Amino acid sequence: MKVKKILLLVLISLLFLGVMIPYFYFVSQMEEEAIEERVCSDINVNFKDSLKVNLISKEEIISLVDRREKVIGSRSDEINLSRIESLLDNRGEIFKSEVYFSSPTTLSIDIVQRKPVVRFENDTEGYYADETGFLFPLLNSYDVPIVTGEIPLRLGKEYMGIPEGKEGDWIKEILHLTNYISSNEYWDKNIEQIYIENGDICLVSRVSHHKIIFGNCRNIDAKFKKLATFYTTIAPAKGWDTHNVVNLKYNKQIICK
Repeated sequence: MKVKKILLLVLISLLFLGVMIPYFYFVSQMEEEAIEERVCSDINVNFKDSLKVNLISKEEIISLVDRREKVIGSRSDEINLSRIESLLDNRGEIFKSEVYFSSPTTLSIDIVQRKPVVRFENDTEGYYADETGFLFPLLNSYDVPIVTGEIPLRLGKEYMGIPEGKEGDWIKEILHLTNYISSNEYWDKNIEQIYIENGDICLVSRVSHHKIIFGNCRNIDAKFKKLATFYTTIAPAKGWDTHNVVNLKYNKQIICK
């Protein structure tokens, strides 16, 4: 009887092993396949703003993310999404990013870019500014009004942010001027450049080669009315080559030299 019981136990054990070994093998294979299904194999970038803004490309974003975070080939549950968002949001061109998995293997990145409205540039520094006065470095070329010359900004080439004090106030004044110009069809077409000389704002016009001294940003509307008077009345009457300088900075005066 004991021998029979032993043989029965051995038989049962063998049958159990015969079932469990394939089962564990099957489970391990399933786990390996599941892990493979959760490995990131693609990065998808979506721009949520206007296609006219082109400060950073999809390729640059993908390269930046994969170079810094080693995304491709990593398990999805090991990828730090908030850290990638911080990485992207610290770029001057990017206003806001959102990072998420649109599928177990695809990392999706939604991007809203900053929209530059003016460009500041001197011999040592250069920045774009958006409509809020936020400055960020010149990275790619973008067609906006340019302010050059003796720009009173000493912030460092890599500066990003909204300056305070006199620098911040000066930027607000320039933005007020450029907004005025861009909102007027005639001046938007005819004011080619703004430059700073001896503390004065000066304009370059496509209409003529005169040096136009605008002064500060007070009484903007009155100054442009005086400039319109020069173009429609004074220059045609006295000749376009009679004067080289048109000074608008003084109240109720047009000084031509």
